[in-house]
Amino acid sequence: MNLFFLKKNNYKKGFTQVVDFGFVFENISKNLRGLVGKFMSGGVLKSHKTKTFSKPKFTTGFTIAETLVYVAIMTVVLIVIVNIVLVVSKSINKTSAYNNIKDSAIFGLEKMTKEVKFSTDIDFGQSVFNSPNGVLVLNSKDASSTPKVIKFYLDNGLVKIDIDGTYFGPATYSDTNISKLIFVPIDTGNSKAIKIEMSLDAKSGEDVVSEDFYSTIVLRNSY
Repeated sequence: MNLFFLKKNNYKKGFTQVVDFGFVFENISKNLRGLVGKFMSGGVLKSHKTKTFSKPKFTTGFTIAETLVYVAIMTVVLIVIVNIVLVVSKSINKTSAYNNIKDSAIFGLEKMTKEVKFSTDIDFGQSVFNSPNGVLVLNSKDASSTPKVIKFYLDNGLVKIDIDGTYFGPATYSDTNISKLIFVPIDTGNSKAIKIEMSLDAKSGEDVVSEDFYSTIVLRNSY
């Protein structure tokens, strides 16, 4: 829509000047559009141009190759740990078995040593020497000097004691097995002695450990 305005010319009398306001508005509008375009493109406020930042991208999960490598590493580590545990467990079992053997041997030898030392003589007729299933019969006396007969023998993997024909009890522990008990008499002419050879074994898991023990006891009343 065009708007016209009639204005009297002060310099040229009798003439009028026609002002087209539509044309003026159109020019102003074009100039404004140009300024806005320059502003938006950074031509006017170039130093105030904003920057946009993109969010960093993060990758999650593992590839098949990485997973296989991790599984292989963990498998090797687990195998090493299991082997260490088995070795340690086996070593502990063996140590425990050896300790049981040692305790049983010491207990049995101490009992036999005590009775042999204080016995008055060896009954050669009732004893069995130089045999894996040896038997030792001793003539002795109790605290009141009453005669008594003490017998050591092997039965069901245990060294047992009889006193005057009556079973007194075991001389070794039940968690070990006595596989050999040998008595060897020694007579030097001046004194008598008994050599004892005893083999013990015990279970250590699926394995069996064994050890031999020796002792020689002199009869005090023989010299």
